[in-house]
Amino acid sequence: MTNTQRWLSALGERFDTLKAADEMVAEGERMVTTTCRRKWPMARFLYRTPAAIVADATIGIPLVRFVTEEMEMTPRFIALYSGNRSVRDLLDGELKSLGLAPKIEYGTDVYKTRQGLQEVVPRVVFGSTIERHAADGLGIPYVVEVVKMMRQFRMINREYFGYTGILNLFEAVQNEWTMAWRSKEKRYRAKW
Repeated sequence: MTNTQRWLSALGERFDTLKAADEMVAEGERMVTTTCRRKWPMARFLYRTPAAIVADATIGIPLVRFVTEEMEMTPRFIALYSGNRSVRDLLDGELKSLGLAPKIEYGTDVYKTRQGLQEVVPRVVFGSTIERHAADGLGIPYVVEVVKMMRQFRMINREYFGYTGILNLFEAVQNEWTMAWRSKEKRYRAKW
């Protein structure tokens, strides 16, 4: 929620509507808190869980703060597809402000990602379907597809920005947590 609060405050300051921005922040935080109290009881299982983030910088860097503050997990491995100087500086600033020192891989590919996951062995990976396959066989119980949700049954794109975006991310994590406990066996047999 910190990223959204910063963004709304900066907009309010820029357009001289700081009071309206503060009201939006308060209302958004109230909405997220109320929804999470009712619908997200499994959050306690994720407290201080070692996590990995594999994404492009535009998604991966904001996910660092989200995973640390909102999800209360500990990022142990961050792999970004890009690695130019501005991306490195931005990620370093974010990690310093959060007091984190994870393993970092810039300009990653599937091989480097798998090697990093093997070394760190997180319990949760935030990535895409590619990372789901890269983590296969490593004993990582949860891979949350927040980057490109190809495996999920969604016909429309969902927002991952703002307070509704926070709830959508929470929902993606909760769905993945639930799906991990489902049986992989096929139970249906034809009767003929």
